[in-house]
Amino acid sequence: MLTDIGYPHNVSAGVVAVAWTLHNPVVTGAIVGSRHPAQIEDLIMAGEFRLTDSEMEQIQKFLAEHA
Repeated sequence: MLTDIGYPHNVSAGVVAVAWTLHNPVVTGAIVGSRHPAQIEDLIMAGEFRLTDSEMEQIQKFLAEHA
């Protein structure tokens, strides 16, 4: 599902997941790491990537259905 959201933006599911976490109002911070330097670029991209309201709702709906 995160892959489907990221695909049109040319970003990975990981970028979408971190972006959602960083922009979720109930989350005060995110601890993320990387195993190789290329992943650091994704983390930087996640901090700059903005999900649309529709995409945020899609993720919330998925989480509610799978809780």
